[in-house]
Amino acid sequence: MIDNPHCLRESEGRAHGFTLAQQRRPLRENSMVVRQNYDVIFIGGGLAAGLSALLLRENRPELKVLIIEARDIETPELPQTWSFQTLPASIDPSQSKSFSQVRSNWLGRLISKSWTGYEVRFPDLDRRLDIPYHSIRSQDFWDHLKIELSDSLIFGSSVTEVKGTTVTGANGSQWQANRVIDSRGWAKDAFPVAGYQKFVGLNLKLKKPHGLKAPILMDARVEQVDGFRFLYTLPWDELNLLVEDTHYSNDDHLDIPHYRKEILAYAKAQGWEIESIGEMEQGALALPSYSKRNFFSEKLSPHTAQLGVRAGLFHATTGYSIYDAVLGAEQLLNTIHLEADALETSLSRYSDERWEAQEFYRRLNNMLFFAAIPENRYKVLERFYQHDPDLISRFYAGKTSAQDKFRIMSGKPPIAMKQAIYHFFNRSEVQHG
Repeated sequence: MIDNPHCLRESEGRAHGFTLAQQRRPLRENSMVVRQNYDVIFIGGGLAAGLSALLLRENRPELKVLIIEARDIETPELPQTWSFQTLPASIDPSQSKSFSQVRSNWLGRLISKSWTGYEVRFPDLDRRLDIPYHSIRSQDFWDHLKIELSDSLIFGSSVTEVKGTTVTGANGSQWQANRVIDSRGWAKDAFPVAGYQKFVGLNLKLKKPHGLKAPILMDARVEQVDGFRFLYTLPWDELNLLVEDTHYSNDDHLDIPHYRKEILAYAKAQGWEIESIGEMEQGALALPSYSKRNFFSEKLSPHTAQLGVRAGLFHATTGYSIYDAVLGAEQLLNTIHLEADALETSLSRYSDERWEAQEFYRRLNNMLFFAAIPENRYKVLERFYQHDPDLISRFYAGKTSAQDKFRIMSGKPPIAMKQAIYHFFNRSEVQHG
């Protein structure tokens, strides 16, 4: 379901080269040691850095910005998909109303495909939700960055050191920046893990139209093995679709050949004849538990600010990161006038506040992974999707109200009551993985 959560794989940066801005090309690797000065350097060129740089370019074009990314986007290792739902204006947390006025703002220009709603399928629930759904494919995202930020991109070499305002690349190149932002993606051991959302996805081209009018966000009418399992399908057009086999599992092990086999079996069961198999997506996203330990991510240097999932900015239960990536970009825009130390303090405080605001979702993770019998976890989500669309939208946006929480928790839970209550209130030190 990733973001899709399925995909937050932001990484660190690659080295410096010569400028090909006139050809709208990113900078390439070069063994020559150079030193250039920038207002802002992002280490890691994933979703958070890309959105932040685009927002700065649009609103503060006088700032000299640089993104340093480890991967080579000319030949990316794995494609990614980030998805989100349209939100009612009353709960859209973004200043730009990016999630309610989707097509009329800067985020809308990045969307690869939109649908007027989506479906969920469970053993005892088959429902269409008329909530518009949008997806951004990583190649479209990077193509947009290359056009808008061609003179601000360096791909293909990792950063080895940040010392003060100096960033050093693997080949010895150095860059000076007034502000350095670490947006390299998921930080290992940053929080106790309740479980994992893991998936493998295949882009399939069919021989005949599939007939789908909307995404299938969850199809849990499949064998429930290795935790809560569902198939996630995005129909790109009449013949092409992305199908992901997703598990909310106790471990992060991915048996890719097995997942591929299951996806192809699912496609066959739907009556889809496959002409060819395209790119594959995969990931295993750690989901945090409600515990005594707060989020902590080791800093590259004491005064290096963090942004994106590196700073814990993601939805604790769904794994979606695009909502927080936009909010983080807006927060950076509002505070970019600060000096490095003050900016780091401000962004750290913001991240801490966002993490605290996610406590309810971490408590739910404890219930899902520690209280529910693995093969019965789907019942928790089946019950959740019986609620009204606004509650569901607020949940995905991380804006669940007190009344929403009461409604989600009221009634007989689809798991043992004693275990559900214990793990919801207990700051568990148990960790899966």
